Amino acid sequence: MANMRQLKFTHHKRQLQIRLRNRIQCTASTLRKNYFAAKIEQLHSFDPHQYWTKTQRILNLKQTNPLTNLRFEGTSDKLAEEINEFFVIISKHFPEVDSFILADLNNNYC
Repeated sequence: MANMRQLKFTHHKRQLQIRLRNRIQCTASTLRKNYFAAKIEQLHSFDPHQYWTKTQRILNLKQTNPLTNLRFEGTSDKLAEEINEFFVIISKHFPEVDSFILADLNNNYC
């Protein structure tokens, strides 16, 4: 297709050359989109960690340590209690776990 476009360009058939150029650009764009979509899906399926690492690098996101915002001075027991309270707060909208299911879970995993 590209050779035919170039041939029409050298023979001064501008309208046909423009149509062929547009078709080539559209085809190239579609092929690039399909190629990268397949590559992204492949990377996401086989190695999610590397997928997110590369995504963050492409988007220029800074990789921050989530514990840097944790400002707590005290013993490790108090830190554990603070973390537990945090999870209680963010999960308070969940329904309570049925005590029968909880007892069954405790019996199976303890």
